Formats: sequence, C-alpha cells, structure tokens
Amino acid sequence: MDQMFLPYARYFEFGGRSTRTEYWLFTLLLWSVLLVLFIIGGGMDFLLLDDPGAIVAGAGTSIAFLLLGIFMLFSFIPALAVTVRRFHDAGFSGWVYVGLVLVAMIPFIGLLANLAMLVIAVLPSVANNKWGDNPNDDWGPTSNYGYDAPEGFERPQGVRYR
Repeated sequence: MDQMFLPYARYFEFGGRSTRTEYWLFTLLLWSVLLVLFIIGGGMDFLLLDDPGAIVAGAGTSIAFLLLGIFMLFSFIPALAVTVRRFHDAGFSGWVYVGLVLVAMIPFIGLLANLAMLVIAVLPSVANNKWGDNPNDDWGPTSNYGYDAPEGFERPQGVRYR
C-alpha cells in the first residue's frame, strides 16, 4: 500500500527506477479516483436534474469535475516521473517515453505507440543499469535475511524475471 503513494513522495524525481508494483499501484490509484469522482459527479447531477425547476442543476457535476481537475493537476508530475522511472527500470531512456507520447498523437500510428508504452510498462526489471541498482535485487543488504550471496554466485546480466 505504501508503494501506491510513493510517487507523491518522489514528486520531482525523474532519475532512478520504479518497480512494476509501484507503477501499477499508482496507476490503479489514479484510475480509482477518476472513476469515483465521475460516479459522484454523475450521481449528483442525476439527483439534481430530477427536479425540473432546480436552479443548481449541474452544480454537483461542476464540483466533482473541479475536484477531478485539481487532483489530476496535482498528480500530473508524479505520474510523469513514475512512468519515466518505470522506463528506466525496464532499460529504456525517459526520452523514449517522450518520443512515444509524441508519436501517440498521430492518428492510427498512435495506437502502436500506446501499445509500445504498455508493453514497456509490463516488462520486468533489468539488472543493474545506468539508472541505478535493480530494485528487486534478492541479495541486497536488507532483503536476504542476514545471509550473504552463495559462494561463486554471479549476478545475472540482462532481464531478471520475478
């Protein structure tokens, strides 16, 4: 659950890496808030439109969409940063993400760019790279329960499946 809100703690941090768990939990949070605010806005509008003489018809929708706009403005930078860090974790530069976003604006070809972004977001972590150590490293100082790596053990190079 902590990883869901971790991108807010790393607000302007575009360097480093983010795991798939962090990325997808944050995406789940964004979509959940979006869905809840749409439901609240639509429900309030439905209730207020039930009375044909209501002057404030649509005010509930306006409030919900105002809250949605504020939330999305607040979440834009963390969403961008966690996506760039996720690309780093998969072994791609953040500039690849920028290029794919620009290509995604082209009709029909944009579908392929969006599919490429989805595939990269799903890819597993690669071994240590220029953006940092593997966040899923089993032999880190705190994740191996006090044991050292076995003798003769070499870290895998390339993609690490979990």
